[in-house]
Amino acid sequence: MLHSSFLAICLIIASQSQSAQTQQGYQFNREDFDALQKLETGTQRHPKEAVGDRHLSNKAYGPYQITKPYYDDAVMQNPSLSSLGSFPDVVKSDRNSEAIMQAYSNKYTTKKRIGRPPTAEDAARNHNGGPNGYKNQNTKTYGENFKKNKMQNSYRKARDL
Repeated sequence: MLHSSFLAICLIIASQSQSAQTQQGYQFNREDFDALQKLETGTQRHPKEAVGDRHLSNKAYGPYQITKPYYDDAVMQNPSLSSLGSFPDVVKSDRNSEAIMQAYSNKYTTKKRIGRPPTAEDAARNHNGGPNGYKNQNTKTYGENFKKNKMQNSYRKARDL
């Protein structure tokens, strides 16, 4: 099972690399993922089991709080993601969620859509607010908190060296 999951993730990354040549979205790095996870489920004791937006019809699941429409958009961008498992269980894994988030970024956080090279904050705001989150005033505070988390994480890493 572990071997097949690893193989599926490798295939997804390879297909994202190929599609990235035609539609390059913001490329998340480890620091981005860490800052987003802290923002989404940082206070949760078991972030992989977290369920958010309970008052909405599309609840958010897992460490990055991914909804079904977000997942569906990512799968439309990269159909091989569907081989990782079914929603919502698939988004309870960090690696699966990160592959889903990258596909979503490749679809929506692009230079062509934004009109300039996309930033980590653009990608974070799209993650939070949907395809046009990068320009939605309702995601401005989320973007600022993302940058703050990222800076704090960098400071901690530098201090621990």
